[in-house]
Amino acid sequence: MDKLKEIKNFLNEKLNKKQRIVILIALTALAFLILTKENKNTEVTVKNEENTGNITETEKYIKNLEESLSDIICAITGEDSVKIMITAENSYEKVYAKETEENGEKKGEAYVIVKNSSQSQSALILKEIEPEIKGVAVVTNKAENFLIKEQIIEAVKTVLGISASKVSVVPLYSNYK
Repeated sequence: MDKLKEIKNFLNEKLNKKQRIVILIALTALAFLILTKENKNTEVTVKNEENTGNITETEKYIKNLEESLSDIICAITGEDSVKIMITAENSYEKVYAKETEENGEKKGEAYVIVKNSSQSQSALILKEIEPEIKGVAVVTNKAENFLIKEQIIEAVKTVLGISASKVSVVPLYSNYK
């Protein structure tokens, strides 16, 4: 409480009445903005994992990553094909813009709808959140070569932005015979 009195005395000594009123109005406006901002939802996150027999967004994303990594690793090893498996921690998500309207006591929420050039309508996507990569397994004939193995690990780390501890590079089973 003493601190509050010190601040009040400081402001009374340093600021004239007009300046104190301006500061009070500014603080009131700021508080009003914060309170109204809390009452309005402007976005909603929707997971796209409804699997009706079709491939999900997450599965498409992982498959594309596996194919791209396969091309890169084949370029490193000189092989025609390698086996790659990527696991994800979570699913692909889209965050849609959403409006909240208050009419008296009623609150209504609706997605923000946009029309594209062909006049079809869709919800406005604010951002897309890609799945977090949990781990990568690479099976290749060249895994026994230490230099190539390190190059593969470095490429996977760089492309996916993950640590080396999440990458496993092993030789093909036929190499053990």
